[in-house]
Amino acid sequence: MYSSLKAMSFSRGQIEWALAQVVAPSHRCVEEDEGFLKMKIKRLVDLDRKHGIDPFQDHPGLGRFAFFEGKSPGKGHAISYTSYDAFALLIGVQLLDANVPQSAVIRLLRHVRPLLKHAYGEILSRDPMEIAGSKQDLENRIKRGQLATDPSKMQFLVLASGAAAEFLTARANDGEVANFAQSPDELVSVVAHLTLVSPPVLVFEIANRAHQLVWWLRAAPSIQRGRH
Repeated sequence: MYSSLKAMSFSRGQIEWALAQVVAPSHRCVEEDEGFLKMKIKRLVDLDRKHGIDPFQDHPGLGRFAFFEGKSPGKGHAISYTSYDAFALLIGVQLLDANVPQSAVIRLLRHVRPLLKHAYGEILSRDPMEIAGSKQDLENRIKRGQLATDPSKMQFLVLASGAAAEFLTARANDGEVANFAQSPDELVSVVAHLTLVSPPVLVFEIANRAHQLVWWLRAAPSIQRGRH
């Protein structure tokens, strides 16, 4: 279903439009909230670029951007975004809504970019009909963000809240980041651990959001908003 997605790029205007469709159902005043959404996206993108990167640094917060692949073209040049960049911005906006400071959002999403991007790719590689368990009303379920209603078909990103959101926990056996849960049992385990070391915690369901966002990105009209 998404075989051509890797070759696609999007303008920031298209990303803003698609994200507005994803978050709009949870807001009462859509037009007013679209303005706030654009402001949040701008703040995240601008701060990410302002911090810059040093590809020779070992620390992940210094060696890559949160919302760009590779090097930023700098001011005065148009920027194209991948669908993953849009997904990272969606997570970033949700973190801001949960009162996580902007700088912590940038550091966190820079750190987890390879892992979150891998999880995002795996989610999109799954057949939506297999996730839904039925072909009935499939497109509308994707658009509403309700593709997976069975918890065993969902995936979760679990983080500490507030300024501690960039605190990541590691698996005991290999030291890899363990903030991703692919089953209800894994979710309980990660939540239990984080509530012990850095409560309270934030839980984001990412499988439904990934499929929903991609649907709206592919439907996004051509929107030119100047250089970003």
